[in-house]
Amino acid sequence: MMTGYFSKIIALRHFLTHMAVYDLRQKYRNSILGVVWALLLPLGMAFLLSLVLSSVFDMEVTDYLPYVFSGLVVWEYVSSTATGGCHVFRFSQYYIRQNNLPSMVYTLRYSLAGLINFCFGLIALIGWVVLTEPENFGLAWLTLPFSIALLFLAMWPLATVNAYISTWLSDFSQLMTLVMQALFFVSPIFLRPEVFLQSKYNLDFLVHSNPLYHGLELFRAPLLEGQFPTLENWLFTIITIGFLWLLAMLFVSRSEKNLIFHF
Repeated sequence: MMTGYFSKIIALRHFLTHMAVYDLRQKYRNSILGVVWALLLPLGMAFLLSLVLSSVFDMEVTDYLPYVFSGLVVWEYVSSTATGGCHVFRFSQYYIRQNNLPSMVYTLRYSLAGLINFCFGLIALIGWVVLTEPENFGLAWLTLPFSIALLFLAMWPLATVNAYISTWLSDFSQLMTLVMQALFFVSPIFLRPEVFLQSKYNLDFLVHSNPLYHGLELFRAPLLEGQFPTLENWLFTIITIGFLWLLAMLFVSRSEKNLIFHF
């Protein structure tokens, strides 16, 4: 059943690629800088946070900037997928009413557009590291394509799950926005893991049991430290992906046929 389901999606690959690029163009429509904003927004935010945090942790801004920048580049993709994914089916309701396409086509379209945007930010991060910390370049960088693939494989089912829940519960999108804002502050995105590990409030679980931390390490370890991600990073990320796909398939199998009746 699932094989035939994904075969239909694969058959639409050219259409999906075209629509993902179209969505990206629409996002930056009438913008002078266009897709350059995918680089400037996280870089600008990273610079502002680094100015503040470097003084708090007694570090040079240039030392702290790559860490914050790497966190924001990944976070932007995760956050926009989690919150924006809530609206995918509602924005696609006219297609859903007129075409009998797999529902995950619409979340795939959204996830692909986000992936393209993410890759522009990642290229900027790689360029920064090459210029400022060339000693980090090594074999560990060969893991980056696999890390990108795993990140995408997590975002697609995440967008699907949130799209279904938000279709049933209209308030879910606001709740997800609140959840993501909370995660931003309790995850090692702009704060070093040591802040949580050395806390007197026993916050080490916000590192060891946090999927965001392990996902970020897939990029930070090779780029910022020149090291391979740990086995724990890989396993935790893969388990998280498996859980998200299990939820997504559960929603698709039980609710896709009734999706049209929610609009």
